[in-house]
Amino acid sequence: MLPKTTHAVLIERTDLLTLLSTALFWLALEQYAALAVALIALGLSMTAIRKASALVSLWLSLSLSIHAVVGMAAGGYKWPYFEDVLHFFLVGTLTLIAHVNRHS
Repeated sequence: MLPKTTHAVLIERTDLLTLLSTALFWLALEQYAALAVALIALGLSMTAIRKASALVSLWLSLSLSIHAVVGMAAGGYKWPYFEDVLHFFLVGTLTLIAHVNRHS
């Protein structure tokens, strides 16, 4: 487990609140499949918090939240290159988490 500073704890709480608010967004819209995705992302993020740095975990949460809210709800996947850019950042984040886990 990484040492926790006040800054890291604040980032981690922002991370979890981001995904929780995304889950509540889908619950309010009664989109239960998307809610399940958001809850799975919340669980993955909680696991990442224990394994990766706070900023990497926050980036993962933001990527997943942008996917759910902007991509799925606001029609972002119809925009040119939205999916490519989002997946680039998401895969980069997952790669950082794997790299950190390999060296810890």
